[in-house]
Amino acid sequence: VLWILSVPWFFAAGAAVFASVMLGISRHKPVVPVAIAEGLCNLALSIILVRKIGIIGVAWGTVIPNMATSIFFWPWYVRKTLGVPIREYVRSAWILPTASLVPFALCSYLVGRFSPAPNLLIFFVQVAALLPVAAVGAWYIGLNREERETYAPHLIAPLFRAIRRT
Repeated sequence: VLWILSVPWFFAAGAAVFASVMLGISRHKPVVPVAIAEGLCNLALSIILVRKIGIIGVAWGTVIPNMATSIFFWPWYVRKTLGVPIREYVRSAWILPTASLVPFALCSYLVGRFSPAPNLLIFFVQVAALLPVAAVGAWYIGLNREERETYAPHLIAPLFRAIRRT
C-alpha cells in the first residue's frame, strides 16, 4: 500500500511548490474546484475499488486522481498563469528533483541492503547520516551554477559561524 501511495509523490511534490506560489499570488481560486473534483474522484474510486481489490483498491483510488491532477492540471495551470512552458515545468518540477535525489536513494538502498536497521532509532540514525548525500545531490544536480553562486554566501557564512562556535 505504501509503495502505491508513494507513486504520485514523484509528480505531486513539484505541484505542491506551485500550489504555494499560486496561493501567495492570490491565483488559487481555480485550484479549488480541481481539488474538490480530485477529492470526489478519490472517494468514488476508493469505494468502487475497495470492493474489488480491498485496501490496495483504496490506495489506487487515492493515487489515480492525484496523479491526474498533478500531471494534467498543474503543468497547464502554471503555464497559463505564470507563463512557464510545460517542458520547463517538467524539468524543474519532476526531472531535476528526482535526479538530485538519486545518490541519496542509492545510498539508502545500499545501507538498507547491507546494514538493515534492527530498530526504529537506528533507522533514523541511518537516514540522518545519509542526509548530507541528499544535500550534495540537491546542490550539484538540482541547482545550476548561477543558483549555487547566489545561494552559497547565504549558506556558507552561517555554516562557518556555527563551526567556530563549537
